[in-house]
Amino acid sequence: MHRFIGLKKLHVGQVNLSNSANEIQYTRRRGHFRVHSTSIKPEQVVHVWKKKMYRLVVPGIANTSRTDVGSLPKSRRKMRITILDSKEVTGKEVDHRSFITSSPSSPAFQGSRISNVGVTIMLPPSASPKMLDAALLMNTPPPPPPAPSSEGSSTTQCAALSNAAAELMFSGLIRDKYLINDFSVHQSISSPSTVGKLNQVAPVPMNFDKSPEFNREETQNSHLIQAATGVKLKPHSLAEDTYEDTSAKQNPSLEKSSRQIAAEQKKTVRYSKIRSQKKMILRRTAYIDLCLSAGKLQNAIQYAKEGLKLFPHLPFRNTMLEPLFVNAVLEGKLVSVLYLITLARDMNCPLSIESYVKCFDLLSTLPRSDTNLSIIMNLYESMMKENVSIGDLVAHCKGRILLIEKVLKAIDMVYPETSASFLPNYDYSIDVMLPLNDVNQAKAPRYFSPASGLLTDQCPERLVDEQIKALTSNIFRVKNIACQLSETEKEKLLEAQKNIEMNWRETIAEGFKTSLKALRLDKASFQLPAYLECLPLESFVELIIQEVYKRLDDSERQSVGFTIAERALGKRVKDLYDMHVLNKYGVKSKTREAYINYCKWYANPENYPEGPSNPREIWETVIRSLNVDDSYVNSVCCDWNPDMILKIGKFMYSILLKDVKVDANTGSSEKSPHMVPALYVIFRKTTRGYQKQIKMHPAVHHIFPIKVQPFIAMNPEELPMLCPPKPWVSTSIGVYPFTCPALQRAPESREGEDLLKENLNSVTAQQLYPCLDSLNQLGSIPWTINKPVLDVITEVFNTGGCRELDIPAPPTAAVPQPPSPKDSPLSERIKISKERALIRQENAATYSLWCDTLYKLCIAHEFRDRVFWLPHNMDFRGRVYPVCPHLQHMSNDMARSVLVFAKGEKLGPDGLDWLKLHTINLIGKMNKDSLAARLAYANEVMPKILDSAERPLTGERWWIDSEYPWQTLAACKEIAAALASGDPENFISHYPVHQDGSCNGLQHYAALGRDSLGAQSVNLVDTDKPSDVYMCVANSVEQKRANDAANGNAIAQSLEGFVTRKVIKQTVMTTVYGVTVHGAQLQIRGQLKDIDYPKEKCTSASIYLTKLVFNSLGEMFTSSRNIQDWLTDCASAIVKSTNEPVRWITPLGLPVVQPYLKKATKTNVKEFNEHGTYPTRMPVIRKHRNAFSPNFIHSLDSCHMILTGLYCEQANVTFVSVHDCYWVHPKNAVAMSKICREQFVALHSKRILEDLSEFLLKTYTLDDSQEIDEVQEVENRWLNRLFSAVPPKGDFDLTEVLKSKYFFS
Repeated sequence: MHRFIGLKKLHVGQVNLSNSANEIQYTRRRGHFRVHSTSIKPEQVVHVWKKKMYRLVVPGIANTSRTDVGSLPKSRRKMRITILDSKEVTGKEVDHRSFITSSPSSPAFQGSRISNVGVTIMLPPSASPKMLDAALLMNTPPPPPPAPSSEGSSTTQCAALSNAAAELMFSGLIRDKYLINDFSVHQSISSPSTVGKLNQVAPVPMNFDKSPEFNREETQNSHLIQAATGVKLKPHSLAEDTYEDTSAKQNPSLEKSSRQIAAEQKKTVRYSKIRSQKKMILRRTAYIDLCLSAGKLQNAIQYAKEGLKLFPHLPFRNTMLEPLFVNAVLEGKLVSVLYLITLARDMNCPLSIESYVKCFDLLSTLPRSDTNLSIIMNLYESMMKENVSIGDLVAHCKGRILLIEKVLKAIDMVYPETSASFLPNYDYSIDVMLPLNDVNQAKAPRYFSPASGLLTDQCPERLVDEQIKALTSNIFRVKNIACQLSETEKEKLLEAQKNIEMNWRETIAEGFKTSLKALRLDKASFQLPAYLECLPLESFVELIIQEVYKRLDDSERQSVGFTIAERALGKRVKDLYDMHVLNKYGVKSKTREAYINYCKWYANPENYPEGPSNPREIWETVIRSLNVDDSYVNSVCCDWNPDMILKIGKFMYSILLKDVKVDANTGSSEKSPHMVPALYVIFRKTTRGYQKQIKMHPAVHHIFPIKVQPFIAMNPEELPMLCPPKPWVSTSIGVYPFTCPALQRAPESREGEDLLKENLNSVTAQQLYPCLDSLNQLGSIPWTINKPVLDVITEVFNTGGCRELDIPAPPTAAVPQPPSPKDSPLSERIKISKERALIRQENAATYSLWCDTLYKLCIAHEFRDRVFWLPHNMDFRGRVYPVCPHLQHMSNDMARSVLVFAKGEKLGPDGLDWLKLHTINLIGKMNKDSLAARLAYANEVMPKILDSAERPLTGERWWIDSEYPWQTLAACKEIAAALASGDPENFISHYPVHQDGSCNGLQHYAALGRDSLGAQSVNLVDTDKPSDVYMCVANSVEQKRANDAANGNAIAQSLEGFVTRKVIKQTVMTTVYGVTVHGAQLQIRGQLKDIDYPKEKCTSASIYLTKLVFNSLGEMFTSSRNIQDWLTDCASAIVKSTNEPVRWITPLGLPVVQPYLKKATKTNVKEFNEHGTYPTRMPVIRKHRNAFSPNFIHSLDSCHMILTGLYCEQANVTFVSVHDCYWVHPKNAVAMSKICREQFVALHSKRILEDLSEFLLKTYTLDDSQEIDEVQEVENRWLNRLFSAVPPKGDFDLTEVLKSKYFFS
């Protein structure tokens, strides 16, 4: 059953009594339909044919609320009711409650854009508009009884329905926060007590099928008033105002509902106050940390005291004491710790978990004495009184094993064996990874380093110091290969720029002092000067100068959002301050020592004892041996309020805009100087209106031209690392020595970023070990530059580029714009204007590509004689990416071709053949042939391969026609070098060969559904030749087209000869990623245009072919299509029914949440959440619905990659991945293929869909023990049925994958 009904907004306004007994005031409104969730039972309703919306005027209701209705928005001035006219409902009996979907108690009510709708009602099947007119007349005597007809029972049903509608309207709409107070029945009811009763209305159930007959001797108003208020009117006594109160007897919970309504009103007022107070506490905590950093201990304590007095009842006010505890523990002052504990007790402020952890940390290092034991005992008892358990302390440590051991050690001094059950576990808990815990199965006895033999014992210390120096300076200069100046010209240019920079530094320093002096006089900004004094003046000046150089990277036509730039500059001040604090407390030196020891162990593990088998275990062993608590890197540095970071950036940018000036006449014939600001503000129109942006003055580009700059300034965190990355050991420790990038890449919204952090913090560190270890394994691979290929690329780049090889032309080769003569006709000027716009767009795109290529080549030349590393993080689905954005193996063909493994391996007996196969695979012309045929072709074209290696630009240039030309050239050179060595088997090869999945998304779908036909199409079954799923679909589409053409279909006849693999490939490829019908039509239309199909028929032909492609895919991947539809339906139901984002747990334990959120406002959020506050974010329904199935498949291919990589690591196989494309040495291709297939079978042998179903039921449905209303009960039953309806599986045998040669090839 289709679970969507189109709805319109219907307004029920302020109503007076009607004078006519034969008329009802309503209008049928025209407007756009929108989709709204319903809970129709599929076994009860077959089809809802027609939906009609009426604007109803219900008599007898007037709004006398204390709220000024005139001051409310128009959308708030009216109550609303929706009626569904389902005349064509067929099937079994209809449960009327299934159609009540917009009651305020419904979960869908909270997230709906039409959440003001009071109630949704379905009319009986035989109802008609005329009957509706008569039924809704409730305040006048009824018309005489009609003559007997077949419509009599329907009229009675309508009458009963109208009563129930009014009842529900009262019970639902008066809980609206704008219409919540005083409702009265105008003219009919005037008693004050009745108004009170109306405020206490509870939902009244309806029964459409067994409707009581109207008592013609009583007015309908008496029935309405009694049902809505519990006040019984005597017959014909309306004028006498005689009442009988029956509400207490009929509904004893009315008084409780009234209290709940009043409580929610108070929460509305309190919410904004609590939110602002929380910001104030966070701001005060950061200020206390600044005072401690500046050595002003008494000021910090006094400020903390004032804060505790100012916020006496807030539960999170104890965070103000955390910086004081950290300071006391780092300095080893037990007396200070005791003073703070006493202070918290005197102020009636419970200690935070962080404070307890720090206290136990310090006490664990002190001698065992009666005094210390007494302190520990008092702390423990106090902790128990405040309901803080040992488990809470362990969870707060976030997997930091040394810190956990210290806390447990302190508690064990007083209560032995109390903490035995909380000892951390270093092993995996996922069943498919249990062999990696056992040395006798898959775990290696010691770590196999991929850099073994590359680094000496003295080398790690030098590399670590170089990396720390680069990160501390916040800038890294690389040589510009595009600079064609002579050495003399370079020196002259650098000297001129140095003089200008010196002048800037002087004016910036003077301006900073002046502005800071004026800021101190501003009482409203009393905290900001402290932040601007936390670092030396020279540091602020250096940051502003670096910001100028950073803006130089922008093109002359590019501008940057002003707020974004300000926040980034303020964030750099925070990072520099953190380094200062770490250095002050000695954390920096201890962390450096541990990092150097880790790098030594990583480089030569054979010199160290057995035990650790991966980088994470090595790091834990090192910090335990040195007694270094790496958690202090995070706990020492307090978070700054985002508003304060923005204020710092604003202050610094105000100096930059005011004091950094250049001569505007630079590069012109004018000799007299004209000083103007180097940067200025513009307002540029965007999709969200006009945005304030920052732009560099053109004169600056004349002084610092990027095309001839000898050096390019880059951010060190955007470059490869000079030493092995620090392993990921928790969500906030990894990669860099003292800082850490985000474990999961930030999504498009701030709300989504916060959601990801909460999601990761909701699980234990042990559950994340598989993902963390995978990132460590990928980041531990050392790389180097393929110098011969880099030299060829540089030659092409410096000689004008090449379109065939995707090397862009330099800016000097930009296409000139045609002139636009003023005396030409208007049509000609319009044509020229469009042509100029297209040329400008093309030139801008070419320049952007040229800059990107320049960056990659400059970095490659900077690292051409070095070994470097590429640290990794992941997205919210678990897919991994290198942290550095420019030169990496997930970039384009050119960047991949210059990267090779730093540590080589012998080719062995089969290595040369794998190199040949890899070369032919890159060509892209024999993917449908067998491996033997590809190898034979490689031997056949060997002369061309050797010619390409020896004379890449002057020979036959066979490699240029490849699908990936630069990688093909690199492979040709590797083959030539192996053959030239005379002993290919012993040739040391650094070149990685690739094995790619065959339409990997469909492979996972076929394995999930055990789809035999689909499995054959995507090479899960062994065959002599690889199956081409695109060709299979193309053949199926062509067969259907031929049948239609034979039956006289004109479009099918016109497509004869145009249904090719290329036309449908993109659509088939993106089907697994949730492409819509419209998107598929655009894809096919574009392909048809490229093969010269008649343009006037492209639209109709694309619609026709899209239908055939989807039908063919449904036939070939039956189970897969069912799974995709089930996932889509689940996502839609989750968001609409619960107003929550879609979540799931991957088979390897990673919690996944889709971060598609928008900021919630009071206009689209009506009710409080479980914590008594308004939610600040709401899910975007469309994105969640369309993205769930592709994101779920992406999370599965990530799990497969993680398993393959970790098992390869234990087998001493160097492994790198580009999602579903795996890279290894040629020697290890066979070993990796075996592991890859085994782990795919192991992954899909788990109950993936069944586990997902159980998780959804547990997370999004309500238990029987919870109290829910009728609407929630209906929706809960629907969700239970949907989540439990796991699609059935086919009969495919997963073990067939182990035999398939072309599964990954």
